[in-house]
Formats: sequence, structure tokens, C-alpha cells
Amino acid sequence: MTDYKPDYTDRDSYFAAKDRASAERDRENAAGGPQPRAEPKAHDYRRGGWGHTANISQVQNVGHNVKMHGFGTGVCPGDYIIKANGAAIASYRVDKIWYERDPPDMWFADCTYDPSVFGVLADTNQIVRIKDHEPTL
Repeated sequence: MTDYKPDYTDRDSYFAAKDRASAERDRENAAGGPQPRAEPKAHDYRRGGWGHTANISQVQNVGHNVKMHGFGTGVCPGDYIIKANGAAIASYRVDKIWYERDPPDMWFADCTYDPSVFGVLADTNQIVRIKDHEPTL
């Protein structure tokens, strides 16, 4: 009878890639977290789903400041998280964010309510920069 040795090539490469991503995340968090972009981006969290959700875990200063946690990648300081509460839409500026090591797409953020940059068009439900759209009377 021949000894069977399983092939761990794929498994090893998977864990090696995961370790590299975790090490990169650790370096990023040690340097103060993700760095701000030149131009802020809006992240649409109006509808949550598997791997893409944001929840408010603490409200401070009568709702002006919130602590959030969620799942998703690419959120940086200065970006905006768009949340829905029934028919109401709220826009929060990310002041500070840090990602967990495992799972690597889980984040925690300190945010400030700021409806002045991004809004939602009523007719198309599309997120837009407010400065690019003049109000119609």
C-alpha cells in the first residue's frame, strides 16, 4: 500500500496570500489606518448584504457623530458612507477607519454627519455630488 500525501499546494498558497494581506493590513493600521484619497468617494450602504453592510453602533452629540462598523473594502478617511433609514438618507464623512485582521474586510469607523457633499436624486435614486447638480425650482 502506498502512503497517500495530500497536495497542499492550493491550500498553502491560499493561506500564504491571506497572511500577506493580513500583514499589509497590520502595517496599514500601525501607520494610522488607510490614507485619505485626493477626491472623496461615496460608498452606498443603503442596502446591506452579505459582505457589504454598515451599522451604527454608537450615536454621540445628538447624532452628529457616530461610530460605525461594517463589511466592505476600499473605505478610506474622508470618504462618505451613505445610509438609509426608511425613506430618509444620511451621509456620513469617515474621520477615522481601521480594518480588522480577520476577516480583512471588516472595519470600524468614527464618522461625522455631513449632508453637504453627496446626495441622492429623487427620480433616479442615484448618489451624486451636490456641487455638480444645481437645484431646480
